[in-house]
Amino acid sequence: MTLEDHAGDIVRKARMMNNVSTAAAANAANISESDLAALEETGKSSGKINFVALEKAIGLNAAKFEKIFKGWLPS
Repeated sequence: MTLEDHAGDIVRKARMMNNVSTAAAANAANISESDLAALEETGKSSGKINFVALEKAIGLNAAKFEKIFKGWLPS
């Protein structure tokens, strides 16, 4: 089974729902705004993401999101 949304979709939706700017989310994740844009578009990032800080900034569960980012799929 695959997920309908990739990791980037999840980030974008959470960020928008919580009115967090791309600059603020990128800063929290310790990645560039262009890396955040790529993450939101493709679900992948070339930079190392600070999942805990990103979670706090946009309201995600860091541990669960990191698993999805690394390829977790429901059984």
